[in-house]
Amino acid sequence: MCGQKSYLDVQGRGAKPIRRKRRRRASQKAQAVLVSMFWNARGLADQVDEAIDYMQAKSITVAAFCESKTFGEELSRRGYSWHAGPETLPKRGAKLPRMGVGFLVHDATHPNAEVVEKESYSAWLRLKGDSQDLYVCGAYAPVYEAQKMKALKEILDGCGRYRNK
Repeated sequence: MCGQKSYLDVQGRGAKPIRRKRRRRASQKAQAVLVSMFWNARGLADQVDEAIDYMQAKSITVAAFCESKTFGEELSRRGYSWHAGPETLPKRGAKLPRMGVGFLVHDATHPNAEVVEKESYSAWLRLKGDSQDLYVCGAYAPVYEAQKMKALKEILDGCGRYRNK
């Protein structure tokens, strides 16, 4: 600096803080807020009431569950409806089915919710809106690499189908 003292030398405490003006944003009014959750339940049948209590405490209206381990069970109760995705029969000698995907949906908020697609590892739930529908995916991620790739392909294909509907 050719013999001149820098700001750091003069002040002795670091660079000058940068001050920026806050930009005012145009006010945008949200029409609705969706509060959702995802839970790897590892067997949902005995935990439905606990899940609904949690959903009510946090104002959650849609919950996707993987490893629900249900087969043909009706888990709807207390103003929440159960929408089952792919389910499997229990293997011989097993107490519970393997895998499973499903959704608990608050009936008052989303009365027209329906599962529109079930595949081996994923399910798509449609929440009907006034002007546009919202699609929610619930998926099970298997342990084995080949199955993981199949599950990922299912999800990506579904994203392509439901992205702009």
